[in-house]
Amino acid sequence: MPKIVDHEVQKRIIALKALELFKNESYFNVGMRDLARELSMSKTKIYHYFPSKKDLISYSFNHLKNVAIGFSYSNHQASTSNLVKYYASVVLEYKYELYLLLDYLRDSETNTEEVYHSLLNYKKIIISELAKYLDTSIKKARQVYCAIVGSLVVSALTNTPFPQGDVKEMIKKLC
Repeated sequence: MPKIVDHEVQKRIIALKALELFKNESYFNVGMRDLARELSMSKTKIYHYFPSKKDLISYSFNHLKNVAIGFSYSNHQASTSNLVKYYASVVLEYKYELYLLLDYLRDSETNTEEVYHSLLNYKKIIISELAKYLDTSIKKARQVYCAIVGSLVVSALTNTPFPQGDVKEMIKKLC
């Protein structure tokens, strides 16, 4: 009987290992052969799930964007604590993706225009949802977004916990 494989789970396993390698060695220093060796699987199998390294990184970025947008603002009681707790959990669970995104954007050869437009679109969605959730203006929601994203980046780069208390205070001052 053939082995039944959950393709989405398998893709996530490959992506997580790739992100770990990219974090330790840099996106540009890790090849699909290195990834296959680390996962003890063939390069062909990895290429079955991700036809290119660019597809692999796109999958990771899209997953991260979906997580960031995934906070269901309408299903949470409007509170700064709920919002900050959610993004603190994002840092813990998705620190490799955050680090990879920064590494990827740092490279001068990267086609950052495509990534930039994609991030810009998701930023607009999050700011709009934040404004509704916090019952505030788009301008103030944009400031809250910057505080959260800045804290996410610092946490990811310094491998430190997300500063929940500081972010709560910033949000209270802004709103």
